[in-house]
Amino acid sequence: MSNQITIEATKFVNVKGDGETLGFRMYDDYGQTYCNTLESIPDDDLDLLRLVLDNTDDISAAMFEHIKDNESDICINGEYYGWKTIKPILCQDELTDEEMVAKDMFKCEHCGKWFDIEDSVKLNSGEYWCVECDKTQKRIED
Repeated sequence: MSNQITIEATKFVNVKGDGETLGFRMYDDYGQTYCNTLESIPDDDLDLLRLVLDNTDDISAAMFEHIKDNESDICINGEYYGWKTIKPILCQDELTDEEMVAKDMFKCEHCGKWFDIEDSVKLNSGEYWCVECDKTQKRIED
C-alpha cells in the first residue's frame, strides 16, 4: 500500500493581525504535523529533512518509522528522494560509524555528513568528499 510522505517548507501568515513565521508541514495519507518556529529555512531539501528530524514530534516520528520500515521515498518541496538518498540521514543516529561503513555509506571528510559510497568523489589528496562539497569547491576554484 502506498503512503506518500511529503515535507514542504512553509511560510505561515496570520489571516487576522500581523505575523509571519517560517517552518514546514509534513503529511501523509493518515496524518499531518507542522512546525512554525524556525528562524530560517535551508535552501537544500536534504538539509530541510535534517531540520525536520531535529524537530520531530510523535506524528512525524511515526512517518519516519514508516519510511525506514518500508525503505520508501519521500517528497520534499515537490522533489522525490529515494531510500538510497535519504537512508544515511534517517539512520545515522541509530548506527555506529562501523555499521554505516558496512552498509556502503561514507562520511564526507569535508562536511561530515553520511552519504552512499556511490555518491563520493575521491580527490587527488586521497580524501573522499560528497558530490555537493566537491561541486562547491569547484565553484570556489573557478
